[in-house]
This record gives sequence, structure tokens and C-alpha cells, in this order.
Amino acid sequence: MLFTFSCSGSIDRDIFRKMVFAACAEVGREVRILYQLSQPADHPVNIYHPEGEYLKGLVLQVS
Repeated sequence: MLFTFSCSGSIDRDIFRKMVFAACAEVGREVRILYQLSQPADHPVNIYHPEGEYLKGLVLQVS
């Protein structure tokens, strides 16, 4: 199991996933997403400031 998180507004959810998957592919590991995590409801994202959606995480099964 791999738990990985990012709290950077400069890296959106798609780039974060691609970076994690590229790292796993580089070492030849098979990866499955078990959970995709994001910030809770008490941390809303303003549609005019998408960088505010900066908390993200993945729980992965690595084999």
C-alpha cells in the first residue's frame, strides 16, 4: 500500500496522478487506485480560484 499526498496549488489532480503513475511505471510496479482523497467540505473551492483545490491524495495498491 502506498499513501501519497500533495498540498500544492501548482499541481492539479491530473498532474499529481500522472507523476505518481510515472514513478511507479519507472520502477516497473503495477498500481491500482483504492481511494482518491480531496479536501473536506469545510474547505470549499472557489470556482474563480481553482488553485484553491490544493489538497489531494491517493491510496494505492502496489504490486
